[in-house]
Amino acid sequence: MKNSVISVIIAVLCMAGLESCQSFDTPNSVSYTLIANLDGLVDGGSLLYFEDSLLFAQIFALDQVVYLSTKCGETYNTDFSGGWKISLKKGSPDDGPELSAFTSAGKDAGLNGSRVYTAFQYNPDSSKMPEYDIRYSFTGYSKSSASVSGLYINNTEAVERLCLNGEVVPGDFLKVILHEYLNGVEVGTEEKMLVDYKGSELKYIDTWEAWEVENKVNVDNLKFEVAASSNKFPLGFCMDYFVTSIAIEY
Repeated sequence: MKNSVISVIIAVLCMAGLESCQSFDTPNSVSYTLIANLDGLVDGGSLLYFEDSLLFAQIFALDQVVYLSTKCGETYNTDFSGGWKISLKKGSPDDGPELSAFTSAGKDAGLNGSRVYTAFQYNPDSSKMPEYDIRYSFTGYSKSSASVSGLYINNTEAVERLCLNGEVVPGDFLKVILHEYLNGVEVGTEEKMLVDYKGSELKYIDTWEAWEVENKVNVDNLKFEVAASSNKFPLGFCMDYFVTSIAIEY
């Protein structure tokens, strides 16, 4: 019951902005661009839905169509094994590896000073991950389409510490692979480097950086894979302002 309540609440609060886009051009259709963040979970500095600085559930609705999925218990904040956590964390020297893996790198928590963002943890064991990490639910609509425009991405504090402490060596890398699906078939992939020491210079993300998706194909599900050169890297990243274009016909 708690899990379903959280999902309904977030569906109302997480829509940061809507912009017009191309429609199906019929009286019963609507098209928009969803610019989703989680600022609505914090009101005037008060923590509306947080018992702690991390919050997770099987489903978080970004609007009536788009959902984040997590593999965890039926009750929120239980039995996490992979997927998303909504984070308020900005980090502390006292944070151990588990907490710093859900904390954003750099000086700001979320994008543009936001307090709230999402942190993703990838598990190579598929049984410990949801089937898809971002889902589009078009049940009840006669016609639908969706494409991903992009998102803002950041490393976790745990990865930033490895880079700052000299633990990343030539040849090391950490990257995110976005897998796009339509009707169960993979229709596109894109990659984003989080840490790159394959050349002569160590490069890594330590602030919020735009990731524009070039392959804007029609999708209904997304999966994120995190790959690394060695197991010293936590397999995760942070995300804010997920942007997707949607068209639906009733």
